[in-house]
Amino acid sequence: MTKRFTRPTAMRSYRKIFYLFLEGEETEPLYFAMIKRQSIKAHINMQHSNKKTTAKQILEKAKRFIREEKIRNDDEVWLVIDVDNNTQEDLQTVINWSEAKPNYGLALSNPKFEYWLLLHFEAGNKIKNQSDLEARLAHWMPNYEKSKFDTGSLFAKRMNAIDNARNRYQHCHDWYHDYHSTMFRLLEKILTIT
Repeated sequence: MTKRFTRPTAMRSYRKIFYLFLEGEETEPLYFAMIKRQSIKAHINMQHSNKKTTAKQILEKAKRFIREEKIRNDDEVWLVIDVDNNTQEDLQTVINWSEAKPNYGLALSNPKFEYWLLLHFEAGNKIKNQSDLEARLAHWMPNYEKSKFDTGSLFAKRMNAIDNARNRYQHCHDWYHDYHSTMFRLLEKILTIT
């Protein structure tokens, strides 16, 4: 009688879970799937909608999830939203929520997530409007589509994006009108878990 070899089921132990509530339905999930594939110590659990949502709807979804699920104290809950199509009052509500507990966070991009993508390639200064933003992104990512783009080139430039975003944020005088992204805070946390 021959003994059958059975391979033990691999269990990955993560140091921290990041619950991400994404406003975007295409670009953000694709981007964070790339980060998730590269992360060794952090697990990324993405929650997103199949339709356009507002910052307040994303916040309500996160609150409901926190009430219903058992989230460890050292795990983090982040909202990933854009300034465009949200009122300043709604965004202030989201900001206030994100500052209420140390394991809550907000990755806010103004005007939209594509600005964060642009920061992988350049400093993102002197953008006049959203058309200018799209043209500059097209220069660096000529085949960019919201639901399909080269995530490998972005991952290779992630530290450049973090540095550019941090620098832009330090010079941001009006968070509602100045182009910036606080995505760097979330990426730093995910990538520096030891």
